[in-house]
Amino acid sequence: MSEHWSKKLEALNACEEAVEFARQHRSLLSAWNDCECPDWMLWLISKSLPDDPTTPSRRKFSGCVNAIAKRSLKHAGEYRARIEPTIRAVARWTRSDPHMTLELLSAAGSAAWSAAWSAAQSAAGSAGRAAWSAESAAGSAAWSARSAAWSAAQSAAWSAAWSAGSAAGSAAESAAESAEQKAQCRIIRKHYPAPRIPKP
Repeated sequence: MSEHWSKKLEALNACEEAVEFARQHRSLLSAWNDCECPDWMLWLISKSLPDDPTTPSRRKFSGCVNAIAKRSLKHAGEYRARIEPTIRAVARWTRSDPHMTLELLSAAGSAAWSAAWSAAQSAAGSAGRAAWSAESAAGSAAWSARSAAWSAAQSAAWSAAWSAGSAAGSAAESAAESAEQKAQCRIIRKHYPAPRIPKP
């Protein structure tokens, strides 16, 4: 009898919770379609990425992460004008705009980081997390290592979820974060409908 496909995830050092979730599904596609943890999905995709941020596969990944980060703009409030240019810069990068360089992309990420810091100083929680999400989207595009791209993607997803939770208020925070994570998973599946597990 062949091994369960989840063994391949174990070989990649997937977290215990993700492996246990996989064991409950007969196939990768079944688990993928049922998954409600965007960080698990982004992690698996990142395992197939090259280190070079200029490759088509890295640009596609950045587009996916940017679509997640864009969702947090509605919680950015007065900081939206400082955050939105970063989202647009990453979108240009994913389209291979010849005028959008890594240097400009890094500068856009720095601007979003500055907005996040300003929001944090003013106790604007949901806006600050929206800015972190945008900064992380830029990082996933610009950083020249797939491990760094994954870390930035994870940060963007978490920040967007926290932003939604903060905006909802304490009573509805958990429900809002859960709904945001489900929405993020739908975005990921739209970009990557049929994932694969790379060799270790």
